[in-house]
Amino acid sequence: MQVRKLKTIVKTLQAFNYHTASKLEKPETDFRLLELYPASASLPSNSRPSTAEPPDNASKPQHGNSPKSNNTMPSKDTPPPLLCRLFTTPLTNPSTTPFKALSYVWGSDATPHSINVISTLPNGTTTTLSLRITSSLHTALLHLRDPDVPITIWIDQLCIDQSNPAEKSAQVSLMGKIYSAASQVLVWLGPASHNSDSVMQLWAAVGQEVRDMGIERYYTKEGWPLLHDIMSNTDPSDPETRQYQALLQKHAPDFAAQIRDGSIKSWFERPWFTRAWVTQEFCLCPDTVFVCGDQKLDVDLVMLAGQILSYSTLLLVRPPYSLTVEELSSLDDPTADFFSCRKRRRGYETKTGDAKGDTLFVLLKKMFVGRETYAKVWRDRVYSLLGLAVNAEALGIRPDYGDLWGEEKTVEIMTDVARRMITNDYSERVDVLCYSRFPKEVPGLPSWVPDWKTNTVKSYYQVQEVVDPHYFAACGEGNLEVQVVPSWSTRVLGLGGFWVDTVDMLPPGDGKEVWSDVHRWDGPRLMGYLRQVEALLEAAISRPSNPYGSDERRLEALWRVPIADTWDDRSTGVRASRELKVDVQFRQVVEAMLYDIWMKTTTAEPAEAQRIMDEFNWDERMRKDKLGAKYRQFMLSGGGNKKPFLTTKGYVGMGPPDMEVGDVVVVFCGGRIPFVVRQLPAKEDGRKTFSFVGEAFCDGIMDGEAAMEENRGDFFLEGPAAKKYNAAEISAGHPDSPRISPTFPQSTLSELHQIWKFGTPLRRTTRQLFFVWNSSMMMGMMAVDSWMMAASFLASTTSALGPNVPETEKRLPGKPAPMPNWKWPNPFQSSRAAKYEATCQVQRSFKAEEFKLDDLAQNPPLGLLPWRDALKDVFAEREYPGGWDGIDNHGYDRNILKMDYETVPLKVREWIEEQERKELPGQGLFALFARPAPGTRVFKQVPVPKEPTPEFREKDDRRVLIFAPGAIYENLPLWLGEDSGCDDEMLDLAKYSGQAKDGGVIGYPIYHSKPQRSKGERDIEFSLLAQVVKLKEGETEEVAESSSQAEAGAKTEAEKPAVTEVVKEAVKEATEAVKEATEAVKDEL
Repeated sequence: MQVRKLKTIVKTLQAFNYHTASKLEKPETDFRLLELYPASASLPSNSRPSTAEPPDNASKPQHGNSPKSNNTMPSKDTPPPLLCRLFTTPLTNPSTTPFKALSYVWGSDATPHSINVISTLPNGTTTTLSLRITSSLHTALLHLRDPDVPITIWIDQLCIDQSNPAEKSAQVSLMGKIYSAASQVLVWLGPASHNSDSVMQLWAAVGQEVRDMGIERYYTKEGWPLLHDIMSNTDPSDPETRQYQALLQKHAPDFAAQIRDGSIKSWFERPWFTRAWVTQEFCLCPDTVFVCGDQKLDVDLVMLAGQILSYSTLLLVRPPYSLTVEELSSLDDPTADFFSCRKRRRGYETKTGDAKGDTLFVLLKKMFVGRETYAKVWRDRVYSLLGLAVNAEALGIRPDYGDLWGEEKTVEIMTDVARRMITNDYSERVDVLCYSRFPKEVPGLPSWVPDWKTNTVKSYYQVQEVVDPHYFAACGEGNLEVQVVPSWSTRVLGLGGFWVDTVDMLPPGDGKEVWSDVHRWDGPRLMGYLRQVEALLEAAISRPSNPYGSDERRLEALWRVPIADTWDDRSTGVRASRELKVDVQFRQVVEAMLYDIWMKTTTAEPAEAQRIMDEFNWDERMRKDKLGAKYRQFMLSGGGNKKPFLTTKGYVGMGPPDMEVGDVVVVFCGGRIPFVVRQLPAKEDGRKTFSFVGEAFCDGIMDGEAAMEENRGDFFLEGPAAKKYNAAEISAGHPDSPRISPTFPQSTLSELHQIWKFGTPLRRTTRQLFFVWNSSMMMGMMAVDSWMMAASFLASTTSALGPNVPETEKRLPGKPAPMPNWKWPNPFQSSRAAKYEATCQVQRSFKAEEFKLDDLAQNPPLGLLPWRDALKDVFAEREYPGGWDGIDNHGYDRNILKMDYETVPLKVREWIEEQERKELPGQGLFALFARPAPGTRVFKQVPVPKEPTPEFREKDDRRVLIFAPGAIYENLPLWLGEDSGCDDEMLDLAKYSGQAKDGGVIGYPIYHSKPQRSKGERDIEFSLLAQVVKLKEGETEEVAESSSQAEAGAKTEAEKPAVTEVVKEAVKEATEAVKEATEAVKDEL
């Protein structure tokens, strides 16, 4: 669903007179219904176009003038047009007028269709109005309408006046009741494709057999363990187990066939499963069916069949099926969260079992944490779930569709929602903070407010209160009530809590390649991570209040911290880490790793150390050993996206990747886990405020040990994303030194360097060398011989010090950072923008493919190999123009976009061609190439020769455009200006700048999706917005400050050394570092 599509739909609905067709007098209590006439119907004979406005009773059903039967049917290839009428009725449950409700994806408006709406006038005549609808809805209605009888149905696109914000807000508030009152909900998945008929038939057959077995009676808290034993074949002699296992055997061939040909995968990837609005639409009606093509299916049968599929995996990897791990892992089943919400809601409404329904916070977690769920109108991420949330009434959130595209309004709404969830008694409260992640996709959000973006990183502390006991109570059992402290602004959150300690030490470098890529952890990587934790524990010994006084306590912390003490045993339901101290098998796995292998690899010669690692076969043992594999799993969930830290008092824990020395570990009242905050400069009146950084685990305080009165205080959270400490607070002399608060002694640095021995300086140097080359040579695309020289150099240096750096280390990881001298700041975040108002606004969306530099070695559609060499010729003389919003991901993570040239607006194409032809400043921002011939593997391609303008238009459909996202900012209004109503201003780039000014033009990308790279996809959508602004009445325009950025940028550029000199200097520095490290190794050995 595109932003441009939404805007276009609104415009088309504005042309449709809802007052004439069906006036809605009471949008808070009444709603419209649509009567969809059968395919055999035609327009009434007395139907005529009319612009007259009928009286109020025209909205009531008039059955006397229903369409006539059409005995002459068009051919099947040209279905008769859609006919309907709209009428209003009070919303009751059960409804006085039985109706169905449609759940679907709006889809694109690229090929709009229409539906004829018939309305009866008081004089007995009828007027027919044509209403534009999306292609997706048109296809759905053609499939759903009955050949002979009318169908009464509710469809949001047609039954709500989308151009009326007041009506839309009121009707969205009723959507939960509407879907609950429907006699049936039709989930339209789309037309039949990719063998979907067979998939639907398989779901139906398997699901019905499971239902006939009576499996659903086990869906209770007490029944789940029994069902797990049946599915896991715990007791092969049990009759129900035998019956269930026989069912697995029976349908394994069908599942194997449809997994291998991709049918089930395609079914799971249908767009409906990624739309936020469908969640409540799916869960509220007892009778809900999937409709795919001509097939219909009770949704609960899919849930039952899905259980058989999930427990068939071990069977399917064995002969005769022998499915690969890749084939099985590609089945990203999106239905589990839908069915979880549905079962809990049905139990809540029927008061059966122990289901309590889901709160808004739980629903937001299920739909946006670790899964692909989209709502392009950002506030709909919340509004789409209100009808399903059991605490919606208590929260008091009311949909507000005023200023639909305004960022300030979105920030206001998302902040209000977060505050209500934290301060309301009927909510999880402080746990909401766990999902405030950075960077945020909603500019201007306070640091403590979650934006609920797609694939939000999950919290390490995942507890289902209905089933699991809480593991932690860091606030203390006597402080489980949230203490909200009144603040001076709605954007400031005041909470009572406890000051735990200050972060005093972090591992060298940023280390994100260790902590975030948990799924790629191999033996050496895992060892490096555990070494960091152990080093911090050793450093804690010297602290006066060292909490790790004994070897046993340090060992306990050593295996607790990497998994955030979240190991649990579902069979016993207890915090199993308390038991693992005496678990012999666990000691065999962990202690052998930490002492035998570790000590040998750190004291032996490098070749011998590598031999020991190879003989131990680390990766295979960790995967095959049951406890070892489980520990690895909990490291992934507990330690993923976390960074080890040491506090001043000696506590060791895990915090967010962006935490720094000087940050503060705190515990809020009502919080089960601690958090990290960063103190901001004091206010003029002395008030202290903090920027929120993220959740944390801190060993030694998780059971309330720090919740003492002397530590109690009030904390006021505000501000944008936490900023780094300034340069004056960074230790001098060592690039890998942690950031130091002015009050911290330098001794912590030397202490830390002694612990990390010689490995870190070497790796730091190699990464730095690669970074210099990559940043200096045309977005990192340097010649093969340069890469070979670098690889040879690095191999020769590492051989003297230890095992070669793992292959993944040689790839320079991206380090997102703002572009220097970026001249296109977000105009709506500017203090000046508040003084201006828009006189004309344009917003449109575009489709593209997004690649990374990593993709240069791959052929289309996964990469850009055909144009790799040619790209160097185009881009070599330019600096990287920047990624989205002026962020440079650096290294191989830099973004590159590719578009079909004919889809680029004409004015943009003309601008690009003129810049190239006349060698203007825009030359080299965009690369224009020929498209490879179909069916050929092209490994090299020269740029398209410069041609006269007239010929360009004739060949545009045979060309592609490749560019960095930052290039769009240079000519952004041209992407939107044509047919915008403000062409003169938009197409005059002299009026366009990054700062608002009277009569000027400002603009920037407001949205860009991310490609599903894990699924081999590169497709994205991005939306641009531009405004012509004028100074508000009574405001005065500020005068720009002194020297121009261009002059400063030119001076900086002139001071840069030549690329070759930079490389030489880096090589020299790396060589010296290697020599120093070699001497250190000799001394140590």
